[in-house]
Amino acid sequence: MKMEIVTLERNLADGLVTVVHWTATETDGDLTASTYGSIGVPAKDSKDPTFIPYGNITEAKAIEWVEEAMGEEKVATLEANLKDQIKAQKNPVSAAGLPWA
Repeated sequence: MKMEIVTLERNLADGLVTVVHWTATETDGDLTASTYGSIGVPAKDSKDPTFIPYGNITEAKAIEWVEEAMGEEKVATLEANLKDQIKAQKNPVSAAGLPWA
């Protein structure tokens, strides 16, 4: 599973990130499954020694925040759901279309 950050919501006064918007993607050959989500991150005071100024936040750090906020179980469930989407693409049980097209 590959996670990417779409955008960060922040307070303009101090640069405190409050919400992270993300996508997660699973790829198997030509097949792709993806999902989008957003999650609030724990607020930190700018005086907290672990506070990272907005301009210094990396995508890797933001992904870490998302995974910490979700917890191991939800991350594992997310990954399993994406794999299930790929499996459903490989073995479809329904289809849509027009017989004359």
